[in-house]
Amino acid sequence: MFDYFKLIDTDQLNYKLGRGDFPFSQQLFWESAIENIDLQKHKRYIVERVLTRGFTADFYLLLKIYTTDEIKEALCRSKSLDPKTIHFCSWFLISPNKTCMFHPSIINTPTYSTLKAIFSYEEIKQNFALAGGT
Repeated sequence: MFDYFKLIDTDQLNYKLGRGDFPFSQQLFWESAIENIDLQKHKRYIVERVLTRGFTADFYLLLKIYTTDEIKEALCRSKSLDPKTIHFCSWFLISPNKTCMFHPSIINTPTYSTLKAIFSYEEIKQNFALAGGT
């Protein structure tokens, strides 16, 4: 897998984290006063916003500030994730043998089928067919 974090200045981001300022892109939180956002109290809000609208630098900071388990917990309680974000998170944050963790109200039937296939490699192997002369 390509390391996209090589494309950003991680030293500058780590310095930004060390200063104690709000580390994420301020345009992601345009409707809120940055000084009123608490990184622990508003964890779910920050995780949702960074994963659905953030830049690579914001994702890097998210992984530095929160543990994978904290991010998974925030996602589990989320009710506003789009299918693209669910798919990304299922591949990046969840091992294939785990059960689906997303809130049932945000998952429609096709998305659920996709996630079920992602979590079960055996099902993928059985339904996999080569096409196009390969």
